[in-house]
Amino acid sequence: SHSGCQPCTCSPQGSVSTQCDSVTGACQCNSNVGGLTCDACASGHYNFPTCAPCLCNSVGTVNQSLICDQASGQCPCKSAVTGRTCDTCPTDYTGPTSADPSGCYPCSCFAPNVNTSGLICDPATSQCNCLPWATGPNCSACTSGYYQTPTGCVRCGCNPQGSVDNACNPATGACTCVNSGLTGTNCSQCLSGYWSFPR
Repeated sequence: SHSGCQPCTCSPQGSVSTQCDSVTGACQCNSNVGGLTCDACASGHYNFPTCAPCLCNSVGTVNQSLICDQASGQCPCKSAVTGRTCDTCPTDYTGPTSADPSGCYPCSCFAPNVNTSGLICDPATSQCNCLPWATGPNCSACTSGYYQTPTGCVRCGCNPQGSVDNACNPATGACTCVNSGLTGTNCSQCLSGYWSFPR
């Protein structure tokens, strides 16, 4: 049956003009707009008729999706990832990353040497926030003048007269004594057969 000519139904907000293709009926859409009648945002855009780009962070989205919800612009985030574009991990987690299925993984910091007054680690680099006497990516090493114990870095405490300097063995805390007659972890005692210390 013949139905005659059909009217163009181009969306006034999304179309360049009210004219459509004489064969297909497709309207000429504004940029970032799609659909036969230009009444929705093109893939990867949201908020018709302005149609802003989704800008989804692919490492934080399910199946590396770049497509967001057409109305809200919310990208489909992995379970631990938040933010409209899936670019944020919870406090004390690092990422987003493709290495973890949840999208974020906990910072691996040596707790006794971490400054807990702010973020435990940098979410982008996973560098832990070390106390002043600790160093290293996860704060598991001590700076010079300190040695490592299970409860954190402890000051060497080298005797200033009996020790070469204030640096000690980073694992044992033993100081380097100025001569062979001195003993003790901090070089503060004379060995048997020696005398006159401290002066």
